[in-house]
Amino acid sequence: MRDVGALCVTSEAPPVLAGLAAALHHGLELGPQAVALEVGGACTGFLAALWAAEAVLPRSELILVIAVEAHSRHLSLGPGSAGEAAALFGDAAAACLIGDRPLGQDSIPVAEVVLGADGGAGRLLQVQRSAGNVELQMEGVALAARAVRVMAQATREMTQRHGLAVADLAAVVAHGGNGRMAGLLARQLGLPAECVWSETSHTGNLGSASLPVAWAAQSPPTKGPLVWTAVGAGLTWGVALTGRPPPLD
Repeated sequence: MRDVGALCVTSEAPPVLAGLAAALHHGLELGPQAVALEVGGACTGFLAALWAAEAVLPRSELILVIAVEAHSRHLSLGPGSAGEAAALFGDAAAACLIGDRPLGQDSIPVAEVVLGADGGAGRLLQVQRSAGNVELQMEGVALAARAVRVMAQATREMTQRHGLAVADLAAVVAHGGNGRMAGLLARQLGLPAECVWSETSHTGNLGSASLPVAWAAQSPPTKGPLVWTAVGAGLTWGVALTGRPPPLD
């Protein structure tokens, strides 16, 4: 850990409400020279952290990115729409190292990370306090439809910008607000269902940890070109291209 120059932490349901990055910095016994940063973005948080890590790389050769979610500490199950929304979420944590050069034989290159936001659609997902609890109020059908549409468009634009077709991708690593979204995204992109990776149907919505958990669930993970994409509260969205493109004929 002594070589880590920066720690970048993202969470939409943090186990520590204030000072999460500092608490992890201490627990990991990072050196005092290592910067502790916190990045928002809700379900887009992992991609936002990658974007931030790329921006920090000129000042630090090694960056530790951690996504950690503790939804069960904040969302209460119960009758009604808020309880039904809470049941969609799960707890998780994931981490990766970002460097300015390959860090080992399992390293994969990050070609580009793009983020975006559309605050005009924030009404689709609202977080409120009620009787001391945190409640989610969402327009589920409209939110899911918009998320799938945005992720599909972001995937197409990313592949086109890098001279790829969607069919050239080894897979799409996708955030899922519910277990049906991966299949809907595959249909929009014209891909087989197994080419859209998501663990949401097994784990629930893992927020910022959903993308790295979906990638790590593949054994062994492919090194071919992958698009990672997510839509988060606000609304925010993100897309990344990783891996190596197929060889030219």
